[in-house]
Amino acid sequence: MGVWVDKTDDMYIGLTSRIENLPIESPYVLAGLLAAVGLLYCFLGYRLFKFILGLTGFLLAGFVAAALAGWLTHGQVLAMSIAGVLGGFCGALALFFLYRLGVFCLGGLGGFVIAYQVLSGRAEPWAPWAILGIGLGVGVLALLLERPVMSLATATIGAWLTVYAVLLVLAEQGWLSNWEPEKAGATSLSPLTWGMLGGWGLLSLLGAGLQLRNTKRRDKE
Repeated sequence: MGVWVDKTDDMYIGLTSRIENLPIESPYVLAGLLAAVGLLYCFLGYRLFKFILGLTGFLLAGFVAAALAGWLTHGQVLAMSIAGVLGGFCGALALFFLYRLGVFCLGGLGGFVIAYQVLSGRAEPWAPWAILGIGLGVGVLALLLERPVMSLATATIGAWLTVYAVLLVLAEQGWLSNWEPEKAGATSLSPLTWGMLGGWGLLSLLGAGLQLRNTKRRDKE
């Protein structure tokens, strides 16, 4: 087994730095939005699949367009907002009407999230390529086995968003401020990281199981 690099410190610094740049009430609003979207993906992802495809396209394309506009305009909020909305609508329409492309992208995103959570701490140079390859492989697999892969992918993405929302709240409340993560190169994961991965994994399995159960019941009816 390779050497693990604990990402807890970087995660906490990233969370707190983002929160400090937001209005005082917005971290809780952001956490609420992330949790709402995450639970929607996790438990109703395949049942509302076309809506989820459109929402995924909106979020991904909107984020990329807003980031690009921010880079070009040196962070002007109005330009980023307009670009985010326009890019989001284009992305939503693309994935909604190009169904097979949407299945591939959403499956690949789910595979990427799983691979990143498992392999991001590896020190070996092959780890980034493995993460990318797993994402692409799951995207192709989603085209062949749409229902089970999409149920797992949407549950995985939703669980990840939900866990991140919980971390935002914990960071804002200061419950992570006294945490002393392990040094880089530690051979085991920290308790906090184990808790994150455990909660994410259990929620993912629960969401995927309920989605598959609901779709089978609907087929029988």
